[in-house]
Amino acid sequence: MNRTYRTVENKEEGSKIVHIDQDLIVRTKSHLKLVMGRGGMTLKRIETAAKRDLIKLFDCSDVILHLHVKFTKSRHARPLDGQNVGVSQQVF
Repeated sequence: MNRTYRTVENKEEGSKIVHIDQDLIVRTKSHLKLVMGRGGMTLKRIETAAKRDLIKLFDCSDVILHLHVKFTKSRHARPLDGQNVGVSQQVF
């Protein structure tokens, strides 16, 4: 579930920075441990790889990515449509 993302463009320098706050939803505590890894190292590797790919995708100078792992006991399927889960975009 994506919480927010925003793009900040600097006209003078010609640079673009993308800020993303992302929730990673897991349904079991064992998955939570797998995603976090020892001392958060697995999550850090996920973040580093994602940042590298997002910089290429958005053609920007930097991506500030905040990943949040959340545990839920809900067994119901969550909607994948961004409008239904509260995705918002802000362009500055």
